[in-house]
Amino acid sequence: MSRNAIAKSASITAALAIAGTALLGVTPANAATNRSQIVAAAHGQLGNGCSSGYDGIPCNLNWCAAFATWAWGQGGVDVSKLGWTVTTFVNYGDNNGTWHDPGSGYVPQPGDAMIFGGSGYPTKASGGAHVGIVERVNADSTITEIGGNQSGSVTEVTGTADSIEHNLEGSNYNFLGYVSPVGAAPAIPAGFNVELWGFNSGQTLSRTVNLTAHPTQSGVINWLDYVIDGQNHTYGGGSFTANNNAVLAKNSIGLYGWTKESDPLETAQATGGGVQMILDDDGVVWAKSSIGLYGWTKESDAGVKAIAVGSDGTQMIIDSTGRALAKNGIGLYGWTQESDPGVTAISTNGGTQMIIDSTGRVLAKNSIGLYGWTQESDPGVKAIAVGSDGTQMIIDSAGRVLAKNSIGLYGWTQESDPGVKAIAVGSDGTQMIIDSADRVLAKNSIGLYGWTQESDPGVKAISTNAGVQMILNNDGTVYAKNGIGLYNWTKETDALIKAIAVGSDGTQMILGQ
Repeated sequence: MSRNAIAKSASITAALAIAGTALLGVTPANAATNRSQIVAAAHGQLGNGCSSGYDGIPCNLNWCAAFATWAWGQGGVDVSKLGWTVTTFVNYGDNNGTWHDPGSGYVPQPGDAMIFGGSGYPTKASGGAHVGIVERVNADSTITEIGGNQSGSVTEVTGTADSIEHNLEGSNYNFLGYVSPVGAAPAIPAGFNVELWGFNSGQTLSRTVNLTAHPTQSGVINWLDYVIDGQNHTYGGGSFTANNNAVLAKNSIGLYGWTKESDPLETAQATGGGVQMILDDDGVVWAKSSIGLYGWTKESDAGVKAIAVGSDGTQMIIDSTGRALAKNGIGLYGWTQESDPGVTAISTNGGTQMIIDSTGRVLAKNSIGLYGWTQESDPGVKAIAVGSDGTQMIIDSAGRVLAKNSIGLYGWTQESDPGVKAIAVGSDGTQMIIDSADRVLAKNSIGLYGWTQESDPGVKAISTNAGVQMILNNDGTVYAKNGIGLYNWTKETDALIKAIAVGSDGTQMILGQ
């Protein structure tokens, strides 16, 4: 798969301190994002109430994320993958490598987003309850935050991150983290190792470092070639990749045995019915029907926000305007518009399609075409999943799991207490959840409770299909098994994996090293 990037070049002269390896500071030229413009735009709205000018949001909805999206856009940030929910900022940070946990040592910068926990959305995994913007970091290390929908208007709050959290959302909740806008700082690290040959440790010299950067459409530099020259001699060269999100796949449980399938520039993956889909860092969708290196078919233009594929090969995407599109064959374009803008989540399996609309309602149908959706819930739903046997699962506004096996208004069966963070359902009806303690629970029938604990705490993602269960631990290791029960997981990877998926044919996909 090609990177579809226009090469840009820059030359700098740097003093390289050689101590085994040298540390070279790199700053991309012409970064598109301007932090001061983000802050100025937000500050200029102080005292104002909601406006449809904030990313087009209806003012009967919570509008903090729409305000933050608008402010970032004023600073030149590509906001095509952001929207009206705090979750979009959490996903943006994870997908772009710009999420910063509290206590990580990260020093917030003006223009960063601040993610706060709150009622119904207390954790990062639940998506967060409120988002504001760092206006400034003060001399005493306190932060001045500015945000929309704070007591109904745009206001400032000054304090530590925790005290701002407690001021806005109450003392029972925790500050969750910062998200930096892409392009505001180097997408590559502040330094990377450059090996030079033929010099003694500690020796200092000046040489020209020729950098060739390969930006995405949104200007992100995450792939860099470098050559160090001087006095008619090349001292070193190579390549550095900041985003190592390569896709790997296999079709059996066991340690390792993965086949690399893509370059390291992907942000999402999905598999079902023998179809594999990936979303690259430009928001372009690619698909294929077999495991192997490359062989991807481009399916869309840039800007796609989410992908899903079912056991019957139905593919769904959320496009750059927030509309759901669908089709059932691999190829360039050929998508059918299915909804108006505002869709925040999609799922498909066994011919059933589900979406969450802009108000948090679940809609469903079982054929591709414009509209024809059946409302299934009231607003406030946080997550959806559907199995190829027709089992539908949702996480409601209270964090409870509800399930049913037919399309229609209501008719949900409560399956859990509040606090569930993630859901998955497979082609055989296996249901999985991550509970409030980050443990995996599973069962294979609809009803209140009846869950079997399958893991200790520490799981952050789940997937199931064709009897195969996959989990992703907090350290990025993947485990799998093919039966419900406590433990008996098989380790499949080392650490640092970022996402998992398993298809109805047993194809496993991971995103990471």
